[in-house]
Amino acid sequence: MSVERKQDLVDDVLTGHDETFGLREDQEQSVPFGIDAGADIGGATIVRQLAAGGMGQVYEARQHAPTRRVAVKFLRGYGDSAARRRLLEEAVLLARVKHVNIAHVYTVGNYRLHGQTYQWIMMELVENACSISEYAKRMNLSLVQRGRLVLNAIEAIAAAHSKGIIHLDIKSTNILVAGDGSVKVIDFGIGRTLTELHNNEHVVGEIRGTPACMSPEQRAGLDERIDARSDIYGMGLLCTELFTENSRVRVSKQSNAGISEGGMHDVALCKETLLQQGAKNISRAAVEDLCAVLARCVEPCPDSRFSTMVEVRNELIRWLDGKPVVCRQPSSFEVSCRFIARQKVVAACVLLFIATLISAGCAVGWFAISAVASQQKAIQAANVAHETLAGSLLRQAFSAEREHHIRLSRDLLSQRDDVLVRLDGQVPLTVVESKSLAIRALRAQLDEACSVWHSQGESITAVAVNSTADMALTASQDGRLCVFTVESGHLNQLPNFCYEAGSRPWTVALCADGQVAVVGCDNGTIHVVDVKTGEAIGICSDSKGPVYGVVALPSEGGFLSAGRDGVLRQWPLRGPFEPTVLASFKTTVYGIDQSQDGMKIAIGLRDSTVRVWHRKTGRQQVLHGHEQRVFSVSFSDDGQSVASASEDQTVRIWNLEASTEQACLHHPTRVNAVHFSGIDQVASATADQVLRIWNLNSTRPPRSLHGHEGDIWSLDFFGRNRLVTGSADGTVRLWRDAADAQPRFTIDARVRTTSLSPDGRFLAAGTSLGMVRVWDTKEGRACVDQKISTSSINNICWHPQCAEIAVAGSDGTVSLWTFDDIFDSQKEKYDLHAVANFQHDETMTKHRRRVFSVSYAKSGDVLASAGEDGSARLWHRGKNEQGSIIRHPGRVFCVAFSADGENPILATGCEDGVVRVFNSSGTLIQRFDEHQGQVNAIVWSRNAERSWDFASAGADGTVRLWRLPEVLWEGGPFPAESLAVLQSGGTKIWSLDSVPDEPLLIAGTENGKVILWSGGAAMPLGTLDGHHAPVWSVSVGPAGSQLWT
Repeated sequence: MSVERKQDLVDDVLTGHDETFGLREDQEQSVPFGIDAGADIGGATIVRQLAAGGMGQVYEARQHAPTRRVAVKFLRGYGDSAARRRLLEEAVLLARVKHVNIAHVYTVGNYRLHGQTYQWIMMELVENACSISEYAKRMNLSLVQRGRLVLNAIEAIAAAHSKGIIHLDIKSTNILVAGDGSVKVIDFGIGRTLTELHNNEHVVGEIRGTPACMSPEQRAGLDERIDARSDIYGMGLLCTELFTENSRVRVSKQSNAGISEGGMHDVALCKETLLQQGAKNISRAAVEDLCAVLARCVEPCPDSRFSTMVEVRNELIRWLDGKPVVCRQPSSFEVSCRFIARQKVVAACVLLFIATLISAGCAVGWFAISAVASQQKAIQAANVAHETLAGSLLRQAFSAEREHHIRLSRDLLSQRDDVLVRLDGQVPLTVVESKSLAIRALRAQLDEACSVWHSQGESITAVAVNSTADMALTASQDGRLCVFTVESGHLNQLPNFCYEAGSRPWTVALCADGQVAVVGCDNGTIHVVDVKTGEAIGICSDSKGPVYGVVALPSEGGFLSAGRDGVLRQWPLRGPFEPTVLASFKTTVYGIDQSQDGMKIAIGLRDSTVRVWHRKTGRQQVLHGHEQRVFSVSFSDDGQSVASASEDQTVRIWNLEASTEQACLHHPTRVNAVHFSGIDQVASATADQVLRIWNLNSTRPPRSLHGHEGDIWSLDFFGRNRLVTGSADGTVRLWRDAADAQPRFTIDARVRTTSLSPDGRFLAAGTSLGMVRVWDTKEGRACVDQKISTSSINNICWHPQCAEIAVAGSDGTVSLWTFDDIFDSQKEKYDLHAVANFQHDETMTKHRRRVFSVSYAKSGDVLASAGEDGSARLWHRGKNEQGSIIRHPGRVFCVAFSADGENPILATGCEDGVVRVFNSSGTLIQRFDEHQGQVNAIVWSRNAERSWDFASAGADGTVRLWRLPEVLWEGGPFPAESLAVLQSGGTKIWSLDSVPDEPLLIAGTENGKVILWSGGAAMPLGTLDGHHAPVWSVSVGPAGSQLWT
């Protein structure tokens, strides 16, 4: 035996296959000796030598009494005295324990040969024996068979332990297997009794045994810790070797305490090997259990191992029987599997029940998912239907407005709002929102009044104004009077005035500069009311029936009245109220008016005639032409003409000097009221809810003003351009600039172009006479009125960063103009109150013919221009020099920069119908050639979530949407994609603009209409009317706040 100690390592042979029957070659070889066959040794005859080594020899012998074959083990007499002592100790120990799996010792003795004494021990002979590892390998035993084989050795060691004997050298060669498969444990030569250990009856620090098989406490020489658990450690190593056929040399690290951790490493290798090789008929859980038992055996600390070999035996028996071992807590999965293996019927029922539950759950889940998916599809389908319906309703609303069906259009818009509410909380980008510019423009056309006052639901039967005092008087069907002041285009009701006539009023008038109100009622009374106090000055009741007309006389000359009794009376404003009868007619008088000079009074009668009574002569001038009742009459400002409104659906203009009909204005329904404004403008109120303004010097149709939802009963003018109407819908409306209710700026020349400043505050317009005019859109006043050229101004573009405009002229120049007084560089906003310095900055003159279009890049450093000379030019602002000259095969009508500040892209529209796209250096990167005529306008999308990049419009009456590949922004020449073609109905398109963050495109056309498209829909969303000539320009304000055409 040899032990080589190093600082941290112990190198040794793991299995000791060079040993036989406990003998091993010593490092120092002794002289061999031999005993001849036939020699008699202690009552036994030597038969043959079985094994030999440096420490001794083993012989087979035949014992005489009893007769049996035995093994005789010899040690050299002059050898190690400790070895001889251990031989005797082994005999003593083996004599104390009797077990079928422990080789029995029969006797011991000495034998002298050649003067030398040899000690021998006679023991049981194991027939055809080999080590347990060699036997398992030779017989190719399975893992379970090896477990049953080693179980015999474990029971033998357990039996020894029960007698107080520990082996301390458990290894493969000390456990032999006979040819018949019986197991024998041998070589208790270094074993001890527990008494010896506890009493220290041995040499302290003496290390005996095979180092590779020693427990950590044996290696460390910790005698006080050596006990039966040391054999358990050795048995664990033996099982590890046996189960994996591991015969390699192990190099074991030692911990600081000197206790080897190599056993745990071997168990880990064993587990890995078994799992990789996949032991036959052994589950992973079984491998886990077996390795748990082995790991418990080879724990470095004795207290962590099994307490007795009996526990090891019991755990191995449980494992062999397929039961879970106690030392390892099985997983839930393993417990389930074991339960299934033991209780197959119960497990099958449980599994069937679980499978049923899972199937039911899956079915319910599938139906739930299907229901949710179906619900989502239904919601999506409903949203699509709602989107379609919303678009259809909006188109119908535009169509109804175009046909002057105001109430229907409003109802359709209301229905559309209800539809949008049902769009699952979100309005798609393709749907026009309720606050869209298109909706606001439509609503402005539906109600073109600048101010509206609503009564408590009663019909407004009469209105009258006093231009001097800017006051209006109204009467409702229930007899209630209201007085309004007109300030900044709004009707403001006087809160302190409250008067009720007690009967239905038919006519009202304001006298004495608005200080006195006169009301003619259905019961024949006339109420004279102090406007300031709201109290009656007097009540006149001389009429024999309803009073249908009253007229205020100039200054405090009183008032005129007439009614059903056909008597024309004049009344004072103060009592006593004694009337003067001016004339009497034999039929009902519905309307009366007096000329401004007070010399003539016009009367509308039930008999369909209009009569003019002359104060000075008392002569009556009878005008025939109406076919039914005449409800209203009105003098022109010069008193030379009279307008009359009749139930026969006409307004007739009469020349009093010739007593002839000057004009007949036809209406779709009866006309309830008429009023002259000046000498050439007439307003009429009808039962079709429309207020019409007629220009007697023009052949054009009248301007139709919409807003009322009921019959218009009465109207009156403030001066020339403001009037008040009362309607059966219970509202009073004030109309400003009655010839055009939308905000309007006028120039005495054709407007060729308009452009809004970046903040939408200022509107610049260029005319055919070379005039540039700039308005403050908020205050409605002109800021600049400058003639800058003798030829037409074709295009104006505002600088995106400062107060500057670029002007393209027909003289072939591009001129820059600045507004020093309206831009504050410190506050970065316009000064809205002082605009006086409109200065010329520079003029660029490289174009040889007319310049049609100019456009700034977003940075403002580069300006592009396009002209009749077939070129587009890039100008560097402030240098008066051109950059690139981009040649085209024909006239270039439009040019537009993209909104990209870093890499702007320039698009041009040409006479040849081709749209060309260039990079910032003027290199062509794409062309679009689908237009069938010249391209007149190009606009880039201002929608952050755009589906198209830019749109073009031309003389072919189409707007085409284009999409550029993303890589094209970096200059890649990729094919273009045409997304949609929008139709205008065949009319040429001259101008085009997009609405920020809305799916709207707005175009100005040849026939004077402004067309709106939504998204990519080919058919227009609606049209806006008002112009009577081609619309050369459209301009949309920031955030879609306003639209100028």
